[in-house]
Amino acid sequence: MNDITILIGSGGRRNYLVQWFREACVKLEIDGRIAVTDANAAAPALSDADLAAVVPPIADERYPEAMAGLCERWGVDLAISLNDYELSTWTGAMDSVFASLGVRVLGVRPRAQRVVEDKFLYSSFFQTHGLDVPRTWLGSEVVSQDPRAETGEDAFVIKNRFGSGSAGLRRTTRTRLRADVISSARTATNRDGTAPRDGENALELIVVQPLVLGREYGVDVINDFEGNFAGALAREKLRMRSGETDQAVSVPSSGFQEAAARLSSAIGHTGLVDVDVILDQEGRQWLIDVNPRFGGGYPFSHLAGADVPACYLAWHLGRTVNPDWIRCTPGVTSAKTEAIRTVLARADWDFRAGAV
Repeated sequence: MNDITILIGSGGRRNYLVQWFREACVKLEIDGRIAVTDANAAAPALSDADLAAVVPPIADERYPEAMAGLCERWGVDLAISLNDYELSTWTGAMDSVFASLGVRVLGVRPRAQRVVEDKFLYSSFFQTHGLDVPRTWLGSEVVSQDPRAETGEDAFVIKNRFGSGSAGLRRTTRTRLRADVISSARTATNRDGTAPRDGENALELIVVQPLVLGREYGVDVINDFEGNFAGALAREKLRMRSGETDQAVSVPSSGFQEAAARLSSAIGHTGLVDVDVILDQEGRQWLIDVNPRFGGGYPFSHLAGADVPACYLAWHLGRTVNPDWIRCTPGVTSAKTEAIRTVLARADWDFRAGAV
């Protein structure tokens, strides 16, 4: 058997990913350990992990040293994060640290990460790669009535420029637009998830787009570990809850393959990137969000037959990937449900108390 340690950063409530990576280890006959970290000591995923640690918040100056120490102590081979702000740190300030420890971090390289986490930058970036993205303005352009923000649209969407999990998302009309942008700016965050610092213009942390009407889909764009396009998984969103897909039905991915391949080529990521797409009445596919990680929609594809965790382990070990792992049965409808459990009373390491 091969020996491998997989780290899931910011595990939160996603116990199912711990379970599915463990099942993938069994499927591939791997002696695997699943490690989970989170800044919340009561995060449910910590309870299911083989190795668990409570780490400082991502913006805390102690975070990089704590995470590096854990990776070295546990012998982490493969690392994924479920948090956008953590990914920004991993591919930025900590990129060389992970490389020196021999940890393979999945996602996008630093330059592409700076684009995909910025809802203003990626609008023009993906347009140059042949993808449809709604026209995007900064909140400051709207409030100052900059001529570049003029449009004939009557309905708009306001978002946090560096938001995660639909943070700051609201719909508005032309008559309410300026006031709602100013209101949204009060809760805007920087690239690292922190509040604007003194001297920073919070209106620069808000983006505005025309409202695109249509059917909304979640699409997972999957690359192998060399950055080559491997396939896509798709589902139609039936219901949203707290910024995540709550109910969905699996659909054929064939209609999204061309756009997925273009996105894959544009950012050259490794692993799975979760994107949101609106299909309008004319059949145009509008890219409205990009998350370089497992998103809240992947479970619907997994329950329909896909197995991306197995792909990850096979690619890491240089084995052949079963094509069925990047396919799912169309027409499978799934819904998330509530569960409650006792949570971990201790961790292998807790930054608040040191090693335990």
